Amino acid sequence: MSTLYWVLPLLLIWPALWLLRVMMVTCLLCGLRLGHEKVTGLEAGKLPAHLRDAAGRILAEWSALGFELRQVHYLESEAHPGLVSYSLELARVDDPIRVRVFQLVDILRAGTLYSLVESTHSDGSEWISTQHKDEEILPRPGLVVIQEEQDATAAELLEAHRARMAALAAKGVTAVHLDAAAATARRQSLYDAECESLAHQAELGRNADGSYSFKLVAAMRKAIHALKSNKKTMAQHTSRITAAPQPLSPETRESFDYDAYVRSKAMKAGKMSSSTKALMMLLSFVAFAFVLGWQMSVSSMVSLIVALVFHECGHLVGMWIFGYKDTQLLFLPFLGGVAVGHDEQVLAPWKHLIILFLGPLPGLFLAMAALVLIEAPAPWMHEAIIITLSINLFNLLPLLPLDGGQILDYSLTGRFPRIHAVFYMLSVIGLFSLALLLELGIPLLVFAVFLALQIPSKWRSANLIRKLKRELPADAAEETVVRAVLSGLREANFGKMNWAERLQLVPGMVHTLRLPRAGWGTVVLAIAGMTSPVWLGLAPIMVWSLYKSEVPVVEVRERVLTTRLRERVPGRPGLGGRG
Repeated sequence: MSTLYWVLPLLLIWPALWLLRVMMVTCLLCGLRLGHEKVTGLEAGKLPAHLRDAAGRILAEWSALGFELRQVHYLESEAHPGLVSYSLELARVDDPIRVRVFQLVDILRAGTLYSLVESTHSDGSEWISTQHKDEEILPRPGLVVIQEEQDATAAELLEAHRARMAALAAKGVTAVHLDAAAATARRQSLYDAECESLAHQAELGRNADGSYSFKLVAAMRKAIHALKSNKKTMAQHTSRITAAPQPLSPETRESFDYDAYVRSKAMKAGKMSSSTKALMMLLSFVAFAFVLGWQMSVSSMVSLIVALVFHECGHLVGMWIFGYKDTQLLFLPFLGGVAVGHDEQVLAPWKHLIILFLGPLPGLFLAMAALVLIEAPAPWMHEAIIITLSINLFNLLPLLPLDGGQILDYSLTGRFPRIHAVFYMLSVIGLFSLALLLELGIPLLVFAVFLALQIPSKWRSANLIRKLKRELPADAAEETVVRAVLSGLREANFGKMNWAERLQLVPGMVHTLRLPRAGWGTVVLAIAGMTSPVWLGLAPIMVWSLYKSEVPVVEVRERVLTTRLRERVPGRPGLGGRG
């Protein structure tokens, strides 16, 4: 095998992983419904306890400057229940300056708050001086002018803003005083203006319900920019407000963690339009086909893609049957196809088994039937049959995360957290072995390496799940389970993981804890399905083969008997018909 065959996959795997991250962020952005957010002014007493606890030091700093908490702004998304945010508005009598306190969007510093100072002016402009500037999904309207003052204390931020106001006043532009109701209305109008501004730039498209959604190209551009700027921000941002956050109590930390989980879940539940999903599938298909193009012939590539699509469409049918929402088919370079969807229900294990079996079994039985019934198939057809058999048999191997491994996990090993972790380790070893045995096993080898890196967290997660299963009631509500998991993840054995890494573990652990226990019927279904290629596939094939081989023997015997009868009775027609 040429060196290029070994080196090129290693060179392309990193761009493929980066492309996968871009696709994930793009899916999140395309699923957002904008323009249906409502800003509500709440009384100061309705501020959630964990926000008040985290804002204690900042409120004290502004109180020393004469600013007191006037109201709480509550931004709620009608399209995404759970996607909410709070901000604190402070003001003082007869002063046009308003102070707002926000929580950092960055989940790595959840619970850290920062301040900005703003003023509305006679020309309709909004001037803002801020300690921290978050990455903006929506651009600010032209009349909003923002200046970042890193490392500024409350007093320094206020002084810098007053200097800007004085410069405006010299030009005849004066500040306007807004009461609480007017300030709330101003925030709503500015948010609406952001959506309108982006729609005019052809970044957003209007939906039938009047909301806006990102167009695919705009979403991909913002996803790439966000990933690059986030990396730069994490490496360079050293402002005082983030470097020395206020210490939080365990209860407050838990509430912030839960809020971050709810927001993440709400964003992931966004529904993309059919055209956007079709474009995403097309782009992922092009990337997937490009990777396959240098590995195999055109006929082999087409056969592989058709087999994968048929396989994943089987999973999609199962998802539709059991109520999955916003299903989609995507192609992942080096890895194959994947059917994704949102499952808001807690499905019984046997339903998961049906979804999993609908992927490999239909293609497997179809290929077996074609192999037997089609006599002397064309070379391309024979190749397609072999590829279909290989893909579906490979997916039925009892190794995680293949379909066969998930089937075994849902029916048996998932009951016991530590056995599940051991099964995961054995699966990694099995994938390593397959990667070394297969001719083009480099992508599989790299994939196995990534899975192997998760073994320590898998074992720690298994111990935590085992502990929580003993403590939590079987019918515990989702919030109770999530809070218990978040609390457990803050223990010492997860201390080296940052919050973003821990947040990725939460959905899987919550799903495991809320999953009903598999009964013996599920075990029987798993055994029947896994062995069905033998008793429902190979056995009929063997019977058919024996029948086909027996028919010529019978025909020969009839001909011999007919000939002998003709020799004994001259002139009489044989038993087989006219002589």
